[in-house]
Parts: sequence; structure tokens; C-alpha cells
Amino acid sequence: MKFQSVILLVFVLSCAYAIAPDRNRRVVGGTNVLPGQIPHQVLLSFYDANFYFAGAALLNNRWVVSVANYLEGRSHYSIGIVVGTSILTGSVPTFQSDTIIIHDNFNRNTMQNNIALVRSYSNIPTTVHVIPIALNPSIINPGTIARTSGFGATQPSIGPDSNVLQSRDVTVRQCEPNDYFNSVSQHLCTEAAVCTRDIGGPLTFNNQLIGISLWHHPLRCGHDDDLDFYVRITSFATWINARIN
Repeated sequence: MKFQSVILLVFVLSCAYAIAPDRNRRVVGGTNVLPGQIPHQVLLSFYDANFYFAGAALLNNRWVVSVANYLEGRSHYSIGIVVGTSILTGSVPTFQSDTIIIHDNFNRNTMQNNIALVRSYSNIPTTVHVIPIALNPSIINPGTIARTSGFGATQPSIGPDSNVLQSRDVTVRQCEPNDYFNSVSQHLCTEAAVCTRDIGGPLTFNNQLIGISLWHHPLRCGHDDDLDFYVRITSFATWINARIN
């Protein structure tokens, strides 16, 4: 009887090992970010509700950039700008917004011009944990190693969101049109890494902003066969600077 029990235990453990997700493929790579390591990281929330729905990047002491499809139709009174935190526990620094600017030519059906700006009602002080990021002026080519970050799910099957900010180095790849993107001229693509609440968050290279997380496969995250899509910052730098400066 004991021998049969041992055999059964080995079988169960073998099956569990076979179906367990590869942790090296976890969304954002499973690397915890320490306070101040990514000081431009922003979370957008429903103000005073502690419900976080998108990422963003801090551009100066008033403005953050994110994606339009997560902000279209929302009132600026309802949006909170969360800065300076790498762990979502207890009270986090949150600023109320007073303006949302959606790109005039945003098209939800084609996902073109999918970019938006949110302005804080009051100045966001610069600290060791809160520092704006500059826009990268150069074209980023496939093969470049960039960094993505966010508080999104950390399981390939789209599990629960993370309360600890995660970051991961990703390789920029050639964008390929799919059922969701007929045109990719305004986009950057990378190997798959982001998930759920990461959308709207920053993609950086040499400590400059090169992209805003826009899309991942709707049924899974971090799969080797997929691409993540980002808004290409160089396509909108003039539009951004004309409004925040």
C-alpha cells in the first residue's frame, strides 16, 4: 500500500511539473522594481476609489501620457494620477486630474492615433521617487533592447494584477498587421510581456520614452508566438510637445 502511495505521489508531482507555467515567461519577467528605480511610472485610477485601470508615464510636473482607448468618455473629475510608488499598499500619492486630451483623430476601430494626455490639477513635486521622463527623438529599430514596466498580471493566463511594480527587458521586433491592426505605421512592437493593467505604461530605451503600451493578445500574455503593440512616441512627439509646453 505504501509503495502504491509513493507511485501515486510521484505521478501527481510529475503532472504538476509538466503543466506548471514557465516562470521565465511570466509577464514582465517577474522582476520587482525597487522604490525610485522607475520614477516616471504612473498609474491611473478612479479618484478616491483605489481602483487602478491603466498605466501612464510622467512627462513633466503636470502632464502624463497614456492611451486614448482607456480614457475616451471618462470625466477628468474621476481620474487620479498615482505617482512615486512601487508597491500598492495603503495610501499612495494620488493627484486629481483637471484635463484629459484625446487625440483629435483617434479611431477606436482602427486603433490609430491612440494617445491621450492627462493633466494634474496641482503640480506634482519632483522627488527621488518621482521624476519625469524625456521623449526619445530617434527611430527605434528591431533588435533594440528596451524596458517595459507595469502593475499588470504576472501569469501567462491573465491572472490577478500585481501589487508590486514589475519591469522586464524586451526585444523590439518588426510589427506585423493582425486582426486588430491593419496599419502599424504608428506602432512599435516587442516580444510579448505586458498584460491587463500594464496598458498605457511606458516602454523606454536609454532612460527615454519610446512607446506607450497599447495591446497584448486578448486571451493570453507573454506567449512566445505573440507581439505586444506600443504607441510609437516619435509619431506623436510634436503633438505631445505642442500641448504640454
